[in-house]
Amino acid sequence: MRASKIKYLARLHGYVSGDGSAGFYSYPYKKSKAHLNIKIDDQACLSKILEAFAALGYSPGVMKSFGRKGEWFTVQAQKEKIVREILLLGPVGSYTWRIPKINERGLVREWVKAFFDSEATVISTNREIVIESVNRIGMNQLRTALVKIFNVSSKAGFRKDRGIYLLRICGKADLQKFYKTVGFNHELKQQKLGFLLARYQKYYGITWNLPGVNNKKDARKMLADIFKYRGYFRVKAQKYGSFELGLHNSKVITKIAGALQHYFKINVALSTNDRQGRSWIWISRADELGKLLLSGLLRKAPDKEAALRVFLAGMTRSQA
Repeated sequence: MRASKIKYLARLHGYVSGDGSAGFYSYPYKKSKAHLNIKIDDQACLSKILEAFAALGYSPGVMKSFGRKGEWFTVQAQKEKIVREILLLGPVGSYTWRIPKINERGLVREWVKAFFDSEATVISTNREIVIESVNRIGMNQLRTALVKIFNVSSKAGFRKDRGIYLLRICGKADLQKFYKTVGFNHELKQQKLGFLLARYQKYYGITWNLPGVNNKKDARKMLADIFKYRGYFRVKAQKYGSFELGLHNSKVITKIAGALQHYFKINVALSTNDRQGRSWIWISRADELGKLLLSGLLRKAPDKEAALRVFLAGMTRSQA
């Protein structure tokens, strides 16, 4: 089979494995019929899918629909030859999908990029790319391919309550490698990842090379830089306010908590290594939130500072 043809088959196999189905069905006394479905929510990805089918000499049907998150496309194909050739690359079921056994780096990239288009979520607040799947073997294979072929390290996890395996790419170095060596066809996800990387500070990354803190001035600069991009303030049940920061690095969280308490007398709640591998600090008592506001640590994050100020002002009025 020509390499150019395998490229397009690998792309389609990745999209079907991510959010689609393919196989054969039959009715009594009737000939078996091929079917293939791919669901995607991005016009650029749809163009890539249609390009692949066109290269294989077929024009699939496309249905457009609207859901809670906007526009969706369903691509449907019934060409028996194409369905068979896609399935020859490997299974595509939710519990059984595998990366095809193809050795060329560019062909593996086609599959991985298509799969990430369908399955990955770019989370700005935690600065990570996350994939969830019920397929343990497939996820292990994907982690291995990322690190061996693209030098992109990832973290594995498991949610017992949902029976779902997790793959996380986090840290500036690995996010940059993924952005440059794999990336997304999905325009919104690629833009979101690029924006996330552009907002990174010099000491964000795998090792979190935090600057030395020897006095209150150093601590103020470090914390203000971190709070500019990380952490968020939210109100629960319209009356409970909380400033929260979660990271995949318990040592850094402990250092941040220590600086807040030592230099600004702000008491925080601290937890390490939740089910998703993150560590957290919370500032939720009204008097501690007042100290955070007066400290000036949120001045580089005016939206967060304004939200906190409005909340505290509302509390003061309600107690008057």
